[in-house]
Amino acid sequence: MTPQLSFLVTRSSKLSQEVWRGMSVGLGLGLGAGLWLEGNHAQFRKTKKESVGVNWLLVMI
Repeated sequence: MTPQLSFLVTRSSKLSQEVWRGMSVGLGLGLGAGLWLEGNHAQFRKTKKESVGVNWLLVMI
């Protein structure tokens, strides 16, 4: 193996590691954001239902 070739191989493997790291971080962030938004949405629906229930109780009294 010539020095240039080994340099290219190590450089490309480092580059692929960076790409994989970037992809996994991006995927993790996307998943985290999606779950967070879904959780907030569910929380919002829950509070909305509870407030509707409270209003209904107040109307009944």
